[in-house]
Amino acid sequence: MESSANLVSPQVGALDQLTQLQAYLALSTVHLFQAAFIPGPGTVIGDLTAIEATYTGYAAKVITAFSAPGLDAEGVATMLGLPATFAPTGTAITNVIHGGWIQSAGGILEFAFVLPTAKGMASAVDFLNLVVGVQQPGPGFVSITD
Repeated sequence: MESSANLVSPQVGALDQLTQLQAYLALSTVHLFQAAFIPGPGTVIGDLTAIEATYTGYAAKVITAFSAPGLDAEGVATMLGLPATFAPTGTAITNVIHGGWIQSAGGILEFAFVLPTAKGMASAVDFLNLVVGVQQPGPGFVSITD
C-alpha cells in the first residue's frame, strides 16, 4: 500500500528558506507584459519577452535588495523587495499592462503575476508601483499601487 504525507514547514525552517532566497533574488528584475496572458507552470521566459511592455520610457526594474525575512501578522514567513516604480516618459508608444514577471540576475524566470485590473500606461501621470513579496510556505504576492 502506497500513501503520502504532507510536509509542514515550521516557521524557523520557512525563515531559513527565505534567508537563502534573499541572497539568490538580489539584483533580480521586474518586467511588465502587455497582453491578456495567464502564466502557468509551463510558462517560459520567451512567452513573456514576446509580450513585454514597450511604452515610451519602459525598462525592467532591478530589485536591489529584499528585507530580512520576518513573520507577517498571520505568522507566515515573508520578505519584501524594494519598490519598483514604472511610469511612461512620453506618449509616443502606449501600452495596457496586464501583468509581469520576476527574473533572477542569472536570467531564470522565478515568478509571474497577473494584475487584478489591467493598467493603461499612456502618459507621465500613469504609474505602477510594485513591491514583490515572497512567502514561505506560499506563493508570495505583488503589492500594486497605481
